[in-house]
Amino acid sequence: MDPSEIEALPVELRERFPDVVNDLRDGVIQDIPDAVLNQLPSSVVDRIPEGLLASGVDTTFVIVLAAIAGIALLGFFYGMTKAAAKAAMFFLVIGGIAGFMLYAQY
Repeated sequence: MDPSEIEALPVELRERFPDVVNDLRDGVIQDIPDAVLNQLPSSVVDRIPEGLLASGVDTTFVIVLAAIAGIALLGFFYGMTKAAAKAAMFFLVIGGIAGFMLYAQY
């Protein structure tokens, strides 16, 4: 945590929530929790550096989900391609047998 970001926090936040500021300084938390932000007026929240605001989305979790979705799609298309190749081979064999039997009669 950059000490300059902590010193840039509004005085109102440092006075009302010294434990949150100490947790930020010690590295216990990485951003200010939403419960604290909801208790502060919007004029105070606007002065808090963006890096210390809690975002509503965990980007690491989103990246992991996107990677899983990509692997699942690749697996789906691989399975479909494999099934289509098996079906094509099956019907090729059946067509070959049928053609052989048809022309073997004459």
